[in-house]
This record gives sequence, structure tokens and C-alpha cells, in this order.
Amino acid sequence: MWNPYSRTIREENPADGLRPTLLLCGVLITSLLVSSRGAHSASTQKPSVASYSDQAFTIQTSPPNVTFDVLTQQNDIARTGAAQHEDVLTPSTPEAIPLRTGAVWTYRGSITRRTNPDSIPASFRTSPVSLEVKVIRAVRRRKIVAAMLQGFFFDLFGSGAKRGPYAIVEAGRKVYLLEGSEAESALKRLEDPKDGLYKLVNESELLFGTPLATGQKYCESDEMTRDDDMYCWNVTGGRPFRRGSVKGASPGATVEYELASEANDGNDIFGIVLGLGITRFSFQTRCAACGDRGEVRLVEYNGGTR
Repeated sequence: MWNPYSRTIREENPADGLRPTLLLCGVLITSLLVSSRGAHSASTQKPSVASYSDQAFTIQTSPPNVTFDVLTQQNDIARTGAAQHEDVLTPSTPEAIPLRTGAVWTYRGSITRRTNPDSIPASFRTSPVSLEVKVIRAVRRRKIVAAMLQGFFFDLFGSGAKRGPYAIVEAGRKVYLLEGSEAESALKRLEDPKDGLYKLVNESELLFGTPLATGQKYCESDEMTRDDDMYCWNVTGGRPFRRGSVKGASPGATVEYELASEANDGNDIFGIVLGLGITRFSFQTRCAACGDRGEVRLVEYNGGTR
């Protein structure tokens, strides 16, 4: 037997000198084969997918949220940030204003009017006022809904004489306010199945869009870039709102957004609660012979028929 420590045996058996070399080569070849198999196995493995185990991921993958699929797209558990910041998860945005035949919004408040527009010093008188806005006809066609209204907030201007008619059209997640012949024409066109509805509404009639958020601005493109934001409807903020404070409305806490428009001759401000409608309206006029102002708030709501 070969003994690596015996010079005598190695010298007497020259062929045995090949044994260490062959053994070493065998070890090297075996190592290379094992290494090659390991590298091949690693190259065929699928790359590992990063996973999350924090609270946001737990919320994101909880059964109620997965059902609505509001935090993920195409079943891809991708971090959206919504899981960390949203506390109300709904499958869709509610109707901005629930437009159903027979729906009635009742408002109460006060108006201050100038009693001597042709003389100075100016004299004013404040009196209580009530306003009823009623849907007398509603039309639905595909994803468009429109309603003819009896009564609207602009009837409070001046002497309080009735204006209108008025119509509200909701289309493409935007709300348009039409007045006069345009209001009547819009509903007639929606009822005509042969009408392609081209230019049913105009940019100048845009009131707001949904979902609402502070900083949004709605107006004609010519006015959109004004530095002073005048002659546009601007979402200036939101405040907590209790639906239960309105008779007939379903209970719950939500947000009332303020929608304001400023012009040289005055300003108008709406309060909007999505799914309930207009909850507040105030105005103020500015001119040499005026100065009227007023505010009304929603006190009762009847949802009408679907």
C-alpha cells in the first residue's frame, strides 16, 4: 500500500507516484460537478418575491378589502399607500346628488336685503327665508342622469322672484348646472333614443366633479389659469358633517366640502355632501346700490323614488 510518508516505497514503486495525482484529480472533478449542479439548480429557480408582514399589508389583504379590490390592481399585491391612509373603503363613489323623481331638499336660513338702493346711507333688513328644491322629473340613460328641478338657490337673489327652470346633469363623474331653455332641451334630448347627445352639456355649465378634494378647480379653460381663481368653482376645504342633523337623511359621519366662486360683483358658496347633495348655500353681492347677503342650510331631505 502506498504510504505518502515513506520515501523508500515511493522510490521502489514509481507507478505509485501517480496515485496521489489521480486521487487529487478525482476530488477536483467531483467538486466541479457538485458546484455545476448547484449553479444549474440556482439558475432554474424562480426569483424570490418580496413580502410584507407589517400592519399595512395585513389591512391590504384582509377579506373585506380584497373583496372590493380597492387597494390592488390585477390581483397584484403592490404597495399603493392606500392601506396606510384610507379608513373608509368603498367599491365606488356614491352619486354626487341623488337625482330621483320626487326627491325634495328643504332649506332654512335668513337673507339681508338693502331697502334703499337709490339713497345713502344704505339701509338693510334681515328676514327668515325657506327654500324647497324638488326633482319633478328624472331621466337616466346609460351612465348619464339628469333631473329637472323646481326651485333653486339662485331664486334667492334680488327680490326673490322665481327663475329657472333648472336642471342638473351628472355625466362622466362631473355635475353640470343648466338653466332656462338649455335645461329643458337636455332632458328632451336624453329621452330621445335617436339623439347621439353630442354637446349635451357645455364647459361653462360645469359645477364640480367627483371625488371631491381640496384644491380642485372647475371652470372654462379660458379662466382656468387665472392667478386669482375668480370666475371658477374652487373646492376650498372640507369639514366634518353629521348626516343625522338633517331630518330624513341616513345617520353617519362624513365630510362637507366647500365649493366657492368669486366674481367682481359678489360670491357664491355651496356646501356639498356626496350622496346627499347640496347642504348649504350662501351668497353676497357687491355693488354701489346693493349689498344683499344670505345663507340657507339643509334641514330636511326626502329621497323620492328610485
